[in-house]
Amino acid sequence: MKTIVKDNKYSEVAYYPEHRLGTVVWKMKVTPSEEYRATYKAMLEFGLKQQSNKKSLVYFLADTSMQGVVLPSDRKWFQEYMLPHAIKTGIVKGAVIISGGVFKQYYINLIIKTVKSFDMPFKVFKDFDSAVKWLISTGEYLKTND
Repeated sequence: MKTIVKDNKYSEVAYYPEHRLGTVVWKMKVTPSEEYRATYKAMLEFGLKQQSNKKSLVYFLADTSMQGVVLPSDRKWFQEYMLPHAIKTGIVKGAVIISGGVFKQYYINLIIKTVKSFDMPFKVFKDFDSAVKWLISTGEYLKTND
């Protein structure tokens, strides 16, 4: 069952406790920088709260199929702030759902390059179900936090 962490006209942040999966689904082509960052911070803060329940986030999925071009400053923030903090909250594997053109692919390629520097498995998908199936395929979500 899905728990809504944050929901507005720009995005939805949700948690799926049965898989220990955190998701961000972007709803609009244009998202103000402060909302872009607040959305990911909401997921991180929720993940930190879950650690005390031994139900921390293990997987992360971003659906960017409705998202437009991300500003270079936000991409840099995602690489330098979001990713390191996500790993600190316990995320061990990530995925992204994309559709779109050259600019979106460029953005995703830069993110993938950064994720690889953290030695975290990360993969691109075209649909939610395939992404979730891949994320949970190795069973980290079945393990409890120490």
